[in-house]
Amino acid sequence: MPKTLAAALPEYLPTLPFFKKMQIADVFLLADDVMFSRQSPVQRCRIRTADGELWLSVPVLQKQRGRQNIGDVIIDETRNWRQKHWRNLRHSYQFSAYFDFFADEFSAMYDDCWQHLLEVNIASIETLCKCLQLRPEMVRASAIAIPETGSASERIAELTIACGCDVYLASPGDRRFLDETAFKKRGIQLQYLQDSGSGENWYSAVDALFQKGPVALR
Repeated sequence: MPKTLAAALPEYLPTLPFFKKMQIADVFLLADDVMFSRQSPVQRCRIRTADGELWLSVPVLQKQRGRQNIGDVIIDETRNWRQKHWRNLRHSYQFSAYFDFFADEFSAMYDDCWQHLLEVNIASIETLCKCLQLRPEMVRASAIAIPETGSASERIAELTIACGCDVYLASPGDRRFLDETAFKKRGIQLQYLQDSGSGENWYSAVDALFQKGPVALR
Protein backbone atom coordinates (compact mmCIF):
# COMPACT_ATOMS: atom_id res chain seq x y z
CA MET A 1 0.00 0.00 0.00
CA PRO A 2 1.40 3.46 -0.91
CA LYS A 3 2.69 5.53 1.98
CA THR A 4 2.42 9.32 1.78
CA LEU A 5 4.76 12.01 3.07
CA ALA A 6 3.72 15.63 3.46
CA ALA A 7 6.01 18.41 4.63
CA ALA A 8 5.74 21.98 5.84
CA LEU A 9 7.68 24.64 7.65
CA PRO A 10 7.13 24.46 11.43
CA GLU A 11 4.71 27.38 11.53
CA TYR A 12 3.30 29.22 14.53
CA LEU A 13 -0.40 28.34 15.01
CA PRO A 14 -0.63 27.19 11.36
CA THR A 15 -3.53 27.54 8.95
CA LEU A 16 -6.08 24.83 8.11
CA PRO A 17 -4.30 23.66 4.91
CA PHE A 18 -1.29 22.74 7.08
CA PHE A 19 -3.47 20.31 9.03
CA LYS A 20 -5.37 19.12 5.97
CA LYS A 21 -2.06 17.90 4.53
CA MET A 22 -1.26 16.30 7.87
CA GLN A 23 -4.67 14.58 7.91
CA ILE A 24 -4.00 12.92 4.55
CA ALA A 25 -0.34 11.99 5.09
CA ASP A 26 1.05 8.89 6.77
CA VAL A 27 4.18 10.79 7.80
CA PHE A 28 4.42 14.55 8.34
CA LEU A 29 7.82 16.21 8.01
CA LEU A 30 8.67 19.50 9.71
CA ALA A 31 11.26 21.35 7.60
CA ASP A 32 13.16 22.77 10.56
CA ASP A 33 16.56 22.87 8.84
CA VAL A 34 15.87 25.67 6.33
CA MET A 35 16.76 29.34 6.65
CA PHE A 36 14.59 31.48 8.91
CA SER A 37 12.70 34.36 7.29
CA ARG A 38 11.33 37.14 9.47
CA GLN A 39 7.61 37.96 9.32
CA SER A 40 6.87 34.60 7.72
CA PRO A 41 4.29 32.07 9.02
CA VAL A 42 7.13 30.56 11.04
CA GLN A 43 7.13 33.67 13.22
CA ARG A 44 3.54 34.91 13.05
CA CYS A 45 -0.08 33.97 12.40
CA ARG A 46 -3.24 35.83 11.52
CA ILE A 47 -6.49 35.73 13.51
CA ARG A 48 -9.92 37.26 12.99
CA THR A 49 -11.20 39.99 15.32
CA ALA A 50 -14.28 42.22 15.53
CA ASP A 51 -12.15 45.02 14.06
CA GLY A 52 -10.63 42.98 11.25
CA GLU A 53 -7.58 40.75 11.09
CA LEU A 54 -4.75 40.77 13.62
CA TRP A 55 -1.22 39.41 13.34
CA LEU A 56 0.28 37.62 16.34
CA SER A 57 4.09 37.65 16.10
CA VAL A 58 6.58 35.84 18.31
CA PRO A 59 9.47 38.24 19.10
CA VAL A 60 12.89 36.83 18.33
CA LEU A 61 16.44 37.95 19.01
CA GLN A 62 18.25 39.54 16.10
CA LYS A 63 21.30 37.59 15.00
CA GLN A 64 24.20 39.99 14.58
CA ARG A 65 25.70 38.41 11.50
CA GLY A 66 24.62 36.04 8.78
CA ARG A 67 21.54 33.90 8.47
CA GLN A 68 20.29 31.15 10.73
CA ASN A 69 18.22 28.01 10.46
CA ILE A 70 14.72 27.93 11.92
CA GLY A 71 15.88 25.53 14.61
CA ASP A 72 18.46 28.04 15.88
CA VAL A 73 16.19 31.08 16.29
CA ILE A 74 15.90 32.23 19.92
CA ILE A 75 12.78 33.89 21.35
CA ASP A 76 13.05 37.32 22.94
CA GLU A 77 11.55 36.52 26.33
CA THR A 78 12.02 40.10 27.55
CA ARG A 79 8.76 40.82 25.71
CA ASN A 80 5.46 39.89 27.32
CA TRP A 81 4.29 38.15 24.15
CA ARG A 82 2.78 34.94 25.59
CA GLN A 83 0.30 36.77 27.80
CA LYS A 84 -0.48 39.22 24.98
CA HIS A 85 -1.18 36.46 22.45
CA TRP A 86 -3.44 34.55 24.82
CA ARG A 87 -5.27 37.76 25.76
CA ASN A 88 -5.88 38.56 22.08
CA LEU A 89 -7.14 35.04 21.38
CA ARG A 90 -9.46 35.19 24.37
CA HIS A 91 -10.79 38.62 23.44
CA SER A 92 -11.35 37.65 19.79
CA TYR A 93 -12.96 34.22 20.28
CA GLN A 94 -14.45 34.12 23.79
CA PHE A 95 -18.00 34.13 22.41
CA SER A 96 -17.31 31.53 19.70
CA ALA A 97 -19.19 28.24 20.01
CA TYR A 98 -16.19 26.08 20.96
CA PHE A 99 -13.88 28.53 22.71
CA ASP A 100 -14.70 27.35 26.24
CA PHE A 101 -14.26 23.74 25.15
CA PHE A 102 -10.64 24.29 24.09
CA ALA A 103 -9.58 27.31 26.16
CA ASP A 104 -7.73 25.27 28.79
CA GLU A 105 -5.50 23.65 26.16
CA PHE A 106 -4.28 27.01 24.89
CA SER A 107 -4.08 28.58 28.33
CA ALA A 108 -1.78 25.74 29.41
CA MET A 109 0.30 26.14 26.26
CA TYR A 110 0.90 29.83 26.92
CA ASP A 111 1.79 29.10 30.55
CA ASP A 112 4.81 27.19 29.28
CA CYS A 113 8.17 28.81 28.57
CA TRP A 114 10.48 28.18 25.62
CA GLN A 115 13.92 29.25 24.50
CA HIS A 116 13.69 28.54 20.78
CA LEU A 117 11.04 29.55 18.26
CA LEU A 118 10.91 25.97 16.99
CA GLU A 119 9.82 24.80 20.45
CA VAL A 120 6.84 27.14 20.67
CA ASN A 121 5.84 26.35 17.08
CA ILE A 122 5.88 22.61 17.73
CA ALA A 123 3.89 23.19 20.94
CA SER A 124 1.29 25.16 18.97
CA ILE A 125 1.13 22.43 16.30
CA GLU A 126 0.76 19.68 18.90
CA THR A 127 -1.96 21.62 20.75
CA LEU A 128 -3.95 22.09 17.55
CA CYS A 129 -3.42 18.43 16.61
CA LYS A 130 -4.90 17.37 19.94
CA CYS A 131 -7.90 19.68 19.52
CA LEU A 132 -8.46 18.58 15.92
CA GLN A 133 -8.11 14.93 16.95
CA LEU A 134 -5.08 14.31 14.73
CA ARG A 135 -2.38 11.82 15.70
CA PRO A 136 0.32 12.27 13.08
CA GLU A 137 3.64 10.52 12.81
CA MET A 138 5.69 13.71 12.90
CA VAL A 139 9.42 13.88 12.14
CA ARG A 140 11.97 16.69 11.81
CA ALA A 141 14.08 17.10 8.69
CA SER A 142 17.10 17.99 10.84
CA ALA A 143 17.05 14.48 12.30
CA ILE A 144 17.23 12.72 8.92
CA ALA A 145 20.48 12.01 7.07
CA ILE A 146 20.14 11.99 3.28
CA PRO A 147 22.62 12.05 0.36
CA GLU A 148 23.85 15.43 -0.86
CA THR A 149 21.57 16.63 -3.66
CA GLY A 150 21.64 19.41 -6.20
CA SER A 151 18.11 20.76 -6.04
CA ALA A 152 15.22 21.27 -3.65
CA SER A 153 13.13 18.72 -5.55
CA GLU A 154 15.86 16.08 -5.27
CA ARG A 155 16.24 16.78 -1.56
CA ILE A 156 12.49 16.40 -0.96
CA ALA A 157 12.44 13.17 -2.98
CA GLU A 158 15.33 11.79 -0.90
CA LEU A 159 13.56 12.79 2.32
CA THR A 160 10.46 10.97 1.08
CA ILE A 161 12.50 7.80 0.60
CA ALA A 162 14.24 8.22 3.98
CA CYS A 163 10.82 8.42 5.66
CA GLY A 164 9.79 5.13 4.06
CA CYS A 165 7.24 6.76 1.74
CA ASP A 166 6.61 6.49 -1.99
CA VAL A 167 4.15 9.38 -2.44
CA TYR A 168 4.88 13.05 -1.77
CA LEU A 169 1.89 15.33 -1.12
CA ALA A 170 2.69 18.93 -2.04
CA SER A 171 0.76 22.18 -1.65
CA PRO A 172 -0.87 23.75 -4.75
CA GLY A 173 1.66 26.59 -4.74
CA ASP A 174 4.55 24.12 -4.93
CA ARG A 175 3.85 23.50 -8.63
CA ARG A 176 5.93 26.58 -9.41
CA PHE A 177 9.22 25.06 -8.30
CA LEU A 178 8.93 21.27 -7.94
CA ASP A 179 10.60 19.21 -10.68
CA GLU A 180 8.51 16.10 -11.27
CA THR A 181 11.47 14.36 -12.94
CA ALA A 182 13.41 14.32 -9.66
CA PHE A 183 10.59 12.33 -8.07
CA LYS A 184 9.92 10.02 -11.02
CA LYS A 185 13.51 8.81 -11.32
CA ARG A 186 13.39 7.80 -7.65
CA GLY A 187 10.05 6.04 -7.99
CA ILE A 188 8.19 8.70 -6.00
CA GLN A 189 4.68 9.71 -7.02
CA LEU A 190 4.09 13.47 -6.77
CA GLN A 191 0.58 14.56 -5.76
CA TYR A 192 -0.90 17.97 -4.96
CA LEU A 193 -3.35 18.97 -2.27
CA GLN A 194 -6.55 20.37 -3.73
CA ASP A 195 -6.91 24.12 -3.19
CA SER A 196 -10.29 24.81 -1.60
CA GLY A 197 -9.97 28.56 -2.19
CA SER A 198 -11.63 29.21 1.17
CA GLY A 199 -10.97 32.56 2.83
CA GLU A 200 -10.50 30.84 6.18
CA ASN A 201 -7.27 29.38 4.81
CA TRP A 202 -5.66 32.75 5.44
CA TYR A 203 -6.22 32.54 9.19
CA SER A 204 -4.71 30.36 11.88
CA ALA A 205 -6.59 27.10 12.36
CA VAL A 206 -7.66 28.40 15.79
CA ASP A 207 -10.22 30.53 13.94
CA ALA A 208 -12.07 27.52 12.50
CA LEU A 209 -11.46 25.42 15.62
CA PHE A 210 -13.10 27.89 18.01
CA GLN A 211 -16.06 28.32 15.65
CA LYS A 212 -16.61 24.76 14.41
CA GLY A 213 -14.87 22.48 16.89
CA PRO A 214 -13.03 19.26 15.95
CA VAL A 215 -14.98 19.01 12.66
CA ALA A 216 -13.16 22.11 11.34
CA LEU A 217 -11.14 19.92 8.95
CA ARG A 218 -14.17 18.36 7.28
